Amino acid sequence: MTNNTNDFDEEYITIVFGATNTEQDEDGNKTFTTYEIVTQTNNPEYPQDREIKVHRRYNDFIWLYNRLKEEYELTKNRKDPVPAPIKPPTKKVFGRFKPSFVEKRKLSLEAWMNKLANHPVWPGLKVFRMFLSEPNMMGVIRY
Repeated sequence: MTNNTNDFDEEYITIVFGATNTEQDEDGNKTFTTYEIVTQTNNPEYPQDREIKVHRRYNDFIWLYNRLKEEYELTKNRKDPVPAPIKPPTKKVFGRFKPSFVEKRKLSLEAWMNKLANHPVWPGLKVFRMFLSEPNMMGVIRY
């Protein structure tokens, strides 16, 4: 994944989902899937690495959506409100670890994140930048 850019190029954010892993929490009580997110951007507000890689669980995407929704709620009565964020793909209780479902969800989450990345406001918010660039969100994300 490479982009040939220079200082005069328009700002961009490219988000691609890589590997998925099925993991368990520290106690071994809960199983979940993690998604690798690879971000490339020339936006100066983001870390200046060529590729930023983080791993997120489905609940982390719900956390991000709720933070964006809070931002929308703060602005909805202004003359120039921030448009409401679109919802991520829905949660599934049964069959969520089947490879076909994990792949379908991965593609849906990737499309959802790219829609957010092309939004005029969301990519500039600290919470969005943190979601895409902070390797460890423990203590920040609360379920």
